[in-house]
Amino acid sequence: MDKPVEFGEYQGCKNFATWSVTSWISQQSQETQLHYQKLARSFSHTTFQKDMVSAFESFLKGWFPPDSMEANIVRDFLFCGIRAIEWDLVYDLLRGKEIKWIPNLLTVAATKMVNQAPWQDVVDNPEFDIEANNRLRGWTYGQIDIWVNNVTARQNKTPLSIFAVKVYEVVLSSVDWKAIVEELKK
Repeated sequence: MDKPVEFGEYQGCKNFATWSVTSWISQQSQETQLHYQKLARSFSHTTFQKDMVSAFESFLKGWFPPDSMEANIVRDFLFCGIRAIEWDLVYDLLRGKEIKWIPNLLTVAATKMVNQAPWQDVVDNPEFDIEANNRLRGWTYGQIDIWVNNVTARQNKTPLSIFAVKVYEVVLSSVDWKAIVEELKK
């Protein structure tokens, strides 16, 4: 059993994911910015959303390079999701300890993924639980960074790939597309 992940406000936007999309578009060439502004003015926010999500998923399939805007947004989404994981619960669940509250769905997904890796080697007898939490988080960041930069890894159905897609989907579902379109119309 798990609970939904809540993403808080970030720099005046509904959340980090919404800010990330807006920010990356604003950092593109003037021609690319004008393209997205034209899309925002010409179509509904749902059509704009479908266009953007299609581009993100094209990156996941290996059709965009790791330095593209789409890749950077997906990377931001993944790292945002990793920050939302309750790492103390992950470590407790891995060790079979009883937990006192319901973990969020990304915590459950991280536990499943890490449990299929040599996590004991990653943790390596920490003096304090916080050290184990930090090592697990750092290891996961590293694995995700490798995954984002490796076309073959993104195309395979490994535990890491399944986890990464889950994180991406959870963070993607938090994007306020209407706010992005309104910002681009200005």
